Amino acid sequence: MNINGATNTASLQAIVHHDDIINAQSTIQLFQPIEAYHSKQHVFTLLVTMRVIIDPN
Repeated sequence: MNINGATNTASLQAIVHHDDIINAQSTIQLFQPIEAYHSKQHVFTLLVTMRVIIDPN
């Protein structure tokens, strides 16, 4: 499961993408609607990478 998302900290509105792979293209696709909506404002980003391994035992 690959989840790519962003949250507006002022309104707590979220954009979530479920992608086959997280790469440059999927990240660009995530940021395009953010850039379009906030084109006249500063956008601050915090990028976090997590890997969760579930033990089947």
